[in-house]
Amino acid sequence: MKNIAVLLLVALAHTLAPAQSLKGRLMVNLHNYAPQIPIAFNLPLSGNMLGFTVRTEEFNYNGRLNELKTSQLGASISAHYFWAGNLSAGVNLSGSTFSVRSSLSSLSGRLYTAGPELRAYLPVGWRTYLWASVQAAWGRMLYNDVADMRIRQRSLGVGAAFFLKDYLSFNIGLAHGGYRFRGAFEGEEEAEFSSRGLTFDLGVSLFFR
Repeated sequence: MKNIAVLLLVALAHTLAPAQSLKGRLMVNLHNYAPQIPIAFNLPLSGNMLGFTVRTEEFNYNGRLNELKTSQLGASISAHYFWAGNLSAGVNLSGSTFSVRSSLSSLSGRLYTAGPELRAYLPVGWRTYLWASVQAAWGRMLYNDVADMRIRQRSLGVGAAFFLKDYLSFNIGLAHGGYRFRGAFEGEEEAEFSSRGLTFDLGVSLFFR
């Protein structure tokens, strides 16, 4: 029993031993960051990493049943530089296109944001890091003649990165964010909408020396 306990302690110490510092490396991420669309726009809450989101709703208009079909295609990329130990700073770019179709009308639009992000990585085991991030972004949403709005976004995220190779990691996590949409909407010069909630973060990172 004593030998087994010693072996377990050695294995645990090896697992928790700090990994090599990431300082000086460049990291490029593909992930599912996307602004959450307010319910007023009848769109999905968020886009997916290089993914396609669709939704169909039924609504009653003047006693007639109609279908509202929405779709959104989004992609996000960020680039970071590790300037100290396992701390990185970078910029995030996100864009998506969307459409809303019904028997009454057909509308389409586009949305994009850009902003800074800070990340901290903590090695907790063999090829495994925990990470935390702080992010802000600003952008614009154009929605045919219905909306031309400015976007402001802030979020906090936590998760884990699993290194499949020295240069490749798979990331999962949760982010809590708040989004503000302000600008022209349906004839109003200065309308404002906000949205807040949790987003599941899924992505892939490439590391360069």
